[in-house]
Amino acid sequence: MIQTITFLGDYRFQVESLPEVIEELKPMFAENHSETGIYDMPFNPDYDRFLDLAKANGLEFMTIRLEEKVVGYAYFSLITRFTRKTY
Repeated sequence: MIQTITFLGDYRFQVESLPEVIEELKPMFAENHSETGIYDMPFNPDYDRFLDLAKANGLEFMTIRLEEKVVGYAYFSLITRFTRKTY
C-alpha cells in the first residue's frame, strides 16, 4: 500500500511497504553506510529484522522519490538496535 504524504516541488514523500521496496533500497543503504558509517563498522544490515518489524507494524518506512526514483528514505520505530546483525 502506498500512501502519498506530500509533494515538495517535484519530490514525492510517501509511506511505502518496506517488503515491496527493499531491493530497490539496498544500494542506497550501502551508499549511506559508506558515507556515514561510524567506527569503521562493517556494512552488515539485518534485513530480516527490518522486514519482520515492518510486517508486524513495528516499523514505518517513508521514501522520497523524484520522477519515480528513490532519492531518500526515513524509517521510524520504537525498537532500538535493530539495524545491524552485529554491534
